[in-house]
Amino acid sequence: MLIPYTTVDPAIRRKFMKHTQTYVETTAEGEPIVKQEDRLRKLMDEEDSITTITILWADFGQKLENVRGIVTDVLPSRLRAVSETANGVEPDHSSPFPEHPCFHLDVGFNQLGALLRRPGGKRTEKANSGARLFDLRRDIAASAYRGGGIPLERFREEVREISEAYLIEALERGSYGLVNEGVSKKGEPYLTMAGWVRHLCKFIYFLRRLEVYPRMDDWRYEPHNERLKEFFADPDGRTGIDSPEKAYAFLLGALFGKLIQVQGSRGVNVGSNALTWLRRLTLTGKDLPELYVKIREKLLTYGTESSRNVREVIEELGYLGRSLGMDIKLSQTEAGYFLLLGQSLSRTVMPAREKEEVAE
Repeated sequence: MLIPYTTVDPAIRRKFMKHTQTYVETTAEGEPIVKQEDRLRKLMDEEDSITTITILWADFGQKLENVRGIVTDVLPSRLRAVSETANGVEPDHSSPFPEHPCFHLDVGFNQLGALLRRPGGKRTEKANSGARLFDLRRDIAASAYRGGGIPLERFREEVREISEAYLIEALERGSYGLVNEGVSKKGEPYLTMAGWVRHLCKFIYFLRRLEVYPRMDDWRYEPHNERLKEFFADPDGRTGIDSPEKAYAFLLGALFGKLIQVQGSRGVNVGSNALTWLRRLTLTGKDLPELYVKIREKLLTYGTESSRNVREVIEELGYLGRSLGMDIKLSQTEAGYFLLLGQSLSRTVMPAREKEEVAE
């Protein structure tokens, strides 16, 4: 619930309260008030008469129960800034962001429920409906409304657990969703791991634009290969790649995704394919050179390096590898995230060419 607070003269206050009453009365029963973007915007436009807004999470009926959070002193101007940032980022369909969105950014943070939901049905039902996950969603929204940093470690912990749930699902159902966004025969999008990672990338970019997620360093990667420059020539840093180590993990993830595609086309059993090399995303930067060697060995076995696009990525990894050496400094979270982001974009980074892909 949104509770506006005002101390202006009675005439303006009466007009405002009339608008507020209409707003609440016309909201559908059981629907979050903040979900109705057009009506929420009317409250933001009342900045001259509203001093602050209080946001309350609770169960509303004959009485107020189960209060799960409260954020006081939210400025209408801050809500407007969140809304305008969401509206600016939402139509952006740059290469790291989803081509087939399953949900959309908004000032009410209604997308967080789907973004932070673990796949797995009954196995993950308790975690998805638990208070711990709700608290994280509330705290992220509250941070954005107040302009403070989100609970970063808690957010990253949840991302790791969701990533692991997607990997488990892939081991059970097959690797298609690791490198493909989900689209049904009717054209309706659904979340796969590849789609989820790209939604996550867009959401993190949104948080950075709101200045509630850590800023990127100024470093940007400039590939030697002309074709690959389009994935890195982004001063706004949509991918979040701001170090050679992250660039290496991203390109290695793309190469890994290519291997997953090849093994899938050859009918390799998912339980025995390269997916097990990720060790449920417990890899750190130090483990990446070994993963690179394994991927190269398999690609050579399959003859996949006859593809020019694949060779270009391997050459780029060679440039980065020579400068980084064996001691690549990335945490589990960083290594896992950029591997998965590269994997989700492997078809974009290395598009198939019919003549070159015959060997696969």
